[in-house]
Amino acid sequence: MRFFYHELSGAQTLTIERDELAHLKALRLREGESARFRNLADDILYTYKLISFGKREAVLTLCNATKNAVMPAKSVDLAWCAIDPKVVEKSLPFINELGVARLFILWCEKSQRQFRFDLARMRKIAIFSCEQCGRTTPLEIVLTDPESFVLAHPNAALIDFGGEAIAPERVADKTLIVGPEGGFGRCDYAAFERLPRFGIDTPLTLRSESALIFAASLALVR
Repeated sequence: MRFFYHELSGAQTLTIERDELAHLKALRLREGESARFRNLADDILYTYKLISFGKREAVLTLCNATKNAVMPAKSVDLAWCAIDPKVVEKSLPFINELGVARLFILWCEKSQRQFRFDLARMRKIAIFSCEQCGRTTPLEIVLTDPESFVLAHPNAALIDFGGEAIAPERVADKTLIVGPEGGFGRCDYAAFERLPRFGIDTPLTLRSESALIFAASLALVR
């Protein structure tokens, strides 16, 4: 673990319980030893010393605070037509590590309406990814619709079959939209009719999440 998340990091004393306690136990930390914490609301890395470790809680005291922001040198916003929330959740750690700043989930024509996204759970997944990779601020997740998204992001572009061959320099200023399984529908094309289209240069059919991770990785090579 690069650090532990606790919303009260920065307080003189921290009391760790429940799931967080299990994570702390996995480090086999002993009394007098130190662990690093962040609240993911500031750029400060807090070092705490363990002063007691019981079955139900651990108590730590603050011994150091250092300003230390860790963010990708390059970041990108992406949009993804809504697919199975379980697939989205599995993809979050990958795109968080790759530096996606905001993920917009769009309700598109082929998105099944029974899908329900648990934003609190998704934020926890992003936070755990930050603990692992060291990122200071987790990606933001926003639910919206194609029309509202296009109005707010006139620089958007589609990743779609038959589009212009994609290259990092061609999409450097674009917010890329990845379609759902089966591709975009007629209503989607109507909403996106003025947007440029880019295609991934491969003869293979990619899953929606594979295309998303590809789009996220472009930020690192721009």
